Amino acid sequence: MAAHDLTAAIKLASNELPWGPLPSVLDAMGAASSSANVYADHRAVALRDDLAAATGLTPEQVGVGCGTVGLLQQLFLAYVDPGERVVFPWPSFEAYPVYAATVAADAVTVRLRRQTADLEAVARAATDRGTGTSGTSGTSGTSGTSGTAKLILLANPNNPTGTAVSLAAVERLLDTVPQTCLVVLDEAYREFVTRPDLADSIPLLASHPNLVILRTFSKAHGLAALRVGYVLAHPEVVATLDKVLVPFAVGGLGQVAARASLADPGAMAARVHDVTEERARVAAELRRLGWSVPDAQANFVWLPAGGATAALAVDLERAGVVTRPFPGSGLRVTIGETSSNDRFLEAFATAAKALDPDAWGLPTGEVARRVQAELDHLDATMGRLASHATVTPPPGARTAADPPTGERWDAGQVWAHLGEFGPYWLAELRRIVDARSDLPVAFGRTKADAHRIAEIEAHRHDGADPRLGLVRRHVSALGADLAELDAEDWTRIGRHETLGDMDLWTFLRHFATGHYAEHADQLDELARG
Repeated sequence: MAAHDLTAAIKLASNELPWGPLPSVLDAMGAASSSANVYADHRAVALRDDLAAATGLTPEQVGVGCGTVGLLQQLFLAYVDPGERVVFPWPSFEAYPVYAATVAADAVTVRLRRQTADLEAVARAATDRGTGTSGTSGTSGTSGTSGTAKLILLANPNNPTGTAVSLAAVERLLDTVPQTCLVVLDEAYREFVTRPDLADSIPLLASHPNLVILRTFSKAHGLAALRVGYVLAHPEVVATLDKVLVPFAVGGLGQVAARASLADPGAMAARVHDVTEERARVAAELRRLGWSVPDAQANFVWLPAGGATAALAVDLERAGVVTRPFPGSGLRVTIGETSSNDRFLEAFATAAKALDPDAWGLPTGEVARRVQAELDHLDATMGRLASHATVTPPPGARTAADPPTGERWDAGQVWAHLGEFGPYWLAELRRIVDARSDLPVAFGRTKADAHRIAEIEAHRHDGADPRLGLVRRHVSALGADLAELDAEDWTRIGRHETLGDMDLWTFLRHFATGHYAEHADQLDELARG
């Protein structure tokens, strides 16, 4: 404020919840404050028991530490010797390289792909020799050690980009690396995840003893100052971490506050919902202003400003908005209260006039606005489909005959098709853009495809509810992909065997966004009988 002669400023830099602890938490802390002269339970046994009950695990599978950063320190101290390899995507949580340096580990970073962790490249970096920068895997190593990595660190959602990888992708990574390598899933922002395809990771613990899940009370629970984190893992891992737990690392008030917050999940969830609603609004408005941002799954948005990051951060500070710059990469902006978010958007709209669109890591201008229009269309179509999940069309109702095939479907067949085509066409979209070719990329199937027909017949009697759940997952994955395609991706051309060459916008109209809307129209038709 002094540097820029400001009388007021807002801080959107540290991913803090914009409100203080819940009233029930404040009451519990007040009642416990008279015992501040007494040492807390070193192992926080009561909190471990509460967490075990909340997660469906045993107390032996739960550890408590001084925030996720404290637990990360314990992991490095317990498992990594000098020269041993640690792998993590980059950019990511800034504590990872700090702790790697502390124990003299061989830190191998893996570049993000489309703003998101590339788990195939992570797996290669964890199991191959680290020989320095590699254009194939996108890794950089420090000492070129051989052997398997001791730790893989995966922030999911990622900090600072807010992007996330699916549970299926995490499971593939776990199946790829040996069990001697601990896969540390850092889920500090888990409560803010809204994508239905990003399922809970806890069930993976039963079949993967090398999985370690870190979570915290600092973010969604609003207890950042009290430093309470927890780990979910195999009992042997928890016991090992307890051996290097700093005495009384989590204070008594922190334990009381965490237990009280855990006991009031509804109130905490309501606050989280307010944050995620504001997050969606801010991201959409940025795209409508002509500046794409990736799919945000934490309590912040990421501005991929590249080389313009430092200048943008200063321009925002001049307007009284403090954000978190990562020079050369981008800017992280915490979601605050509505008034703070509006102030940021106003300041950004002014600062963006000086930005070079070529420095931005995602599409700008009209392409950014069209991306948001596609996302809005998907949201509207999902609302239409959801409204049909409880509707039973009149007996014998059939769709109008499809011109090429003459197919006339009942509602069960429409829902069966809605549930099966999403992952197929998303994979084809990825195939077109991943080819990185200036020539048309062959893709697709026809309506006579045997697998398509078999899937529709196999699932026509499943009912609308389970198929709607599938559609929600597929649509959320599609929306995330669309938000994270770069400007070059949008220039790609696909070649269908009967429909010919088409750009990505035409692809979406035929096989994705427009495809969902077409079948929503059919359900409207069937409901009318």
